[in-house]
Amino acid sequence: MRRIPWRSRPLRGESGLSLIEMLVSLSILAVVFSGFAAVLVGAIRGVVVTEHETRATAIATEAVEQLQASDWDSAALYEDEVADTDPR
Repeated sequence: MRRIPWRSRPLRGESGLSLIEMLVSLSILAVVFSGFAAVLVGAIRGVVVTEHETRATAIATEAVEQLQASDWDSAALYEDEVADTDPR
């Protein structure tokens, strides 16, 4: 077994992680977590857009239902255009 003067353990069978191994593993973790963060931000934006579309659909549906329930015999664009429908 070969020994290096400033080391107290043999080179082979060493346990533990070196500084380089830690830096590489932390770099890989940083890349993975930044990918997760990008996916999370995209998902949140999608939820917000869907919420706005749902609100818009509800408002449009309410407007259509109000139009369907209105009296079409006296429908006009302006009040002064209302025709007298009474034949007397």
